[in-house]
Amino acid sequence: MMSLTSKQVARRQPRVCAWVARIAAALAAVSAINGATAGDLDQTGTLWAPYLEWSLDNPSFEGNPFDLVATVTFEHQGTGETRTTEMFYDNGTTWKFRFAGTRTGLWAFTTSSDDPELDGHTGQVTIEPNPNPTIKGFLASDGNKYVRRINAAGDLEAYRLNVYMNAHNFDTFIAGENYADPVVAEAYLQEAGELGFDCVFTYVVNSWFEFGTKAWNEHDSEDPDPQTFETLESMITTIHGLGGRLQIWAWGDEARRWTPIGVGGINGIPDKRLQRYIAARLGPIPGWSMGYGFDLQEWVTEEQVEEWAAYMHAHLGWQHLLWARGRSNSELDVVSYSGSGPNTYQDVVNALESDPSRPHLYEERFTYMRWDKYDMETTRRHQWWYAMAGGMGSWWGFFSFSPYPYPNPEQLLTCGMFWTDRFCMDMDRANDLTDGYCLKAADNTRYVFYKEDATSIEMNLGGMNGLQPAMAVDTKTDYTEIPLGQLNPEAQTWTAPYSSDWAIAVGGFGLPPDETPPTTPAILDAVAASESRIDLTWTEAEDPDTGISGYMIYRDDLLVASVPPTPLSHSDTGLDEQTEYTYEVSAVNGGGLEGARSDPVSVTTLADTTPPTIVSVTAGGGPHVVTIVFSEPVTEASAQAIENYTIDYDVTVTNAALEPDTITVTLTTSTLAEGVIYTLTVNDVRDCSIAGNVIEPDSQVEFTFVSRVNDGLVVLYDFAESEGTTVHDVSGVGTPLNLELADPGAAEWVEGGLSITNSTIVQSAAAATKIIDACMASNEITIEAWIVPANTSQTGPARIVTLSANTSVRNFTLGQSSTAYDVRLRTTETSNNGIPSLTSPAGTATTELTHFVYTRGETGQRTIYVDNAECASGSIGGDFSNWDTGYRFALANELTLDRPWLGEFRLVAIYDRALEPAEVAQNFDAGPDGPGLTGALDGDGDVDIDDFNTFADCLAGSDVFDPPPGCNPGDFINADLDGDGDVDLTDFARFQEVFTGP
Repeated sequence: MMSLTSKQVARRQPRVCAWVARIAAALAAVSAINGATAGDLDQTGTLWAPYLEWSLDNPSFEGNPFDLVATVTFEHQGTGETRTTEMFYDNGTTWKFRFAGTRTGLWAFTTSSDDPELDGHTGQVTIEPNPNPTIKGFLASDGNKYVRRINAAGDLEAYRLNVYMNAHNFDTFIAGENYADPVVAEAYLQEAGELGFDCVFTYVVNSWFEFGTKAWNEHDSEDPDPQTFETLESMITTIHGLGGRLQIWAWGDEARRWTPIGVGGINGIPDKRLQRYIAARLGPIPGWSMGYGFDLQEWVTEEQVEEWAAYMHAHLGWQHLLWARGRSNSELDVVSYSGSGPNTYQDVVNALESDPSRPHLYEERFTYMRWDKYDMETTRRHQWWYAMAGGMGSWWGFFSFSPYPYPNPEQLLTCGMFWTDRFCMDMDRANDLTDGYCLKAADNTRYVFYKEDATSIEMNLGGMNGLQPAMAVDTKTDYTEIPLGQLNPEAQTWTAPYSSDWAIAVGGFGLPPDETPPTTPAILDAVAASESRIDLTWTEAEDPDTGISGYMIYRDDLLVASVPPTPLSHSDTGLDEQTEYTYEVSAVNGGGLEGARSDPVSVTTLADTTPPTIVSVTAGGGPHVVTIVFSEPVTEASAQAIENYTIDYDVTVTNAALEPDTITVTLTTSTLAEGVIYTLTVNDVRDCSIAGNVIEPDSQVEFTFVSRVNDGLVVLYDFAESEGTTVHDVSGVGTPLNLELADPGAAEWVEGGLSITNSTIVQSAAAATKIIDACMASNEITIEAWIVPANTSQTGPARIVTLSANTSVRNFTLGQSSTAYDVRLRTTETSNNGIPSLTSPAGTATTELTHFVYTRGETGQRTIYVDNAECASGSIGGDFSNWDTGYRFALANELTLDRPWLGEFRLVAIYDRALEPAEVAQNFDAGPDGPGLTGALDGDGDVDIDDFNTFADCLAGSDVFDPPPGCNPGDFINADLDGDGDVDLTDFARFQEVFTGP
């Protein structure tokens, strides 16, 4: 069983704790190098950063100093590697040049220029290893992967490029005065790190020429502005010194004049002067990459972009990846894409396979809720797709107008933490090994599996190189490793503890080699706690190299459990009574090596002397079903003897069935009356112990039959009318909110429901005040529906149930999007369209009869249940105080008639509270034809004398009295208690049962 050692935990955490100290050290180091003089050119530096800088005085030059060309060539004395860079003008009579060592050892350099003041200077640079492990090399590429150098030996590390921007908290324009302060850059990267990102964004546009400007018509300069570069240098070195990277957009769009078009034209003299200056001044600084800009299709040709990239490459002495959104010409280092992004994992794979020689980037910003697409689930899943496909880059965050913040930031951080040390150079797709997705290392020692909406994952590890440690992570929660122990090289299936999007890592990722097994623990105690449980404790094992990752528990020579390193204890359950068991314990270290087992210890379980008891009795699965749960397994013979059960009020038990769990018994009874308090008496039921303990004589429990939950019910439609155009609210709560079918020709009454066959709407005549007032008062809601979708191709989402005005504003909506259900609910922390929504997994919307329930509690927790199974959940804050009180309630379409839904309605209900899971199960068991609160005729929710008077009026009929509400001539909706279509003396007898009890 694998779990994190303390060192591993520290490595997995966002690197935020030491940022303040690191930034101070980085800036101090940069400041210290800026004083080199022409008389003392030899310097010593460290690998990659901080960069080294020299200053030369040139008082005699006349002309535009930005056009003076002077180059410096550095040669590594051990390998002959050369780096050539240009000098750059830095005000007054000062020219400078810079260097970043890419190899340790001695470098010699020589300057060359037609200007005698800058020509012929020589010197040496000694580059030592960088003591800061956070510092990495220049971003480069290897096939589809982004990579960076990580040590003096030149080893490469694969890199997941995920750019983060936040226009809420940080003005991403480089010339904003705050960006001159390194503390701002630190805060920007820290926020990104809290979401699992280490690359942040800025754009420069015409600040290249004059600090503080965006558009070319805001300035008249044609020369680079050193103040802008000072700000950029501060950002880059600060962020890189903390382990991050800066993504720069050079330009924007021409509609806002954020281009070089007005400054001599694209690739004109001022533009190329700027390009040389960028290469000279920023080129020797690691930690940045550059995109050309956005909306490029509107203002720049492919050929112009290609010329820009070629010119930059020719002048950059160090590699910096260059790309342009939506362009892929051969001069660009990265294939970039615009548009709203992929819709499937396979779309990502197809993009990567279209050009395996370069990395790829979705450069359109997939900010939160953009296009109503990138909600929490889509954002999370796309990040996992991009990694599992092999390393697609992308862009995330917020516009100033985006909803902010992410409602579940822990999901994004979990993704970033999982991939630390696990996104490896030699890993490639191997989806044939699983029923999900897989990345596999070439040497068959490391695997990552990923599967969505999974309760299990198939893993074919038959080719794996030996025994390997494994752990699982729920991608929807805070980062928590679930140890899976040591996996054998064979095909196997992992069963998840519940349904979610799961990732599994197999192999010792990021761990140093460890060839020494841990020490052997000793069992301190083995105690029989009961007839079925033995408690073990043991001493702590030791491993000085990689620490202890867990312990293996063996019972009778079989592995029965693998547990975390703490606590040093385990309870073994499910044992047989009065049986001897022998235990051994071994330790596993961080490298996956298992040590020797402890000396064996034997212990015998106790005898069972406790009789069974009744845990619960419920009657919610229909008027003939009673369910009993006992405290422990009982014998089949005693449990299924009907004479062991009696129910008062002359209710007879005709059958008793013991369920497979051996603790649940289902009774079939004569008809139960709703609302009556019954007493169940149980005798002679025995447990499965050796002694056969018998339940206490005349054990009794009271229960009440209620077919459906009525507490909090606001409206209920059971579609039992069978004719006409009115769908009645049969909740018995307040004034009925009846609905009218707009086009009878577009629907058909069927047995038990209403089938919508063509586009129409079923809607309230006025505002749904009853629903709105109740839910606004509670800030809770449950939407329930029994439905049969006509097909799985209707989208929009197609409106099943809605309280809204049009396609853009609503209080809530239940809709269908192909094979998924989607619920939009407005709160003070969502858009007026109820975005972000909560969506069920693909495949949950079928053409079968389906029970759908959505709940949202006052704390913000929201859940979707489909056929009594929880399949989606999340949290959305705020309250309902921003609901519109004028919206009407409707079924089968939007109020604007442009989101039709086709299918059959069997039941629709709205509650002003969030039903509990047990209540969802009760309504599911009651089925689509479960009645409302029968007998509650006056709408106050109780069955009392007032209902008796109303019933008498219904019984007398419209020929004697004007029919009261809920008692319309011809159907008598709430008074037909036996469901035979008439209100007669049999209903009267049933009403008496409800009112007084049998």
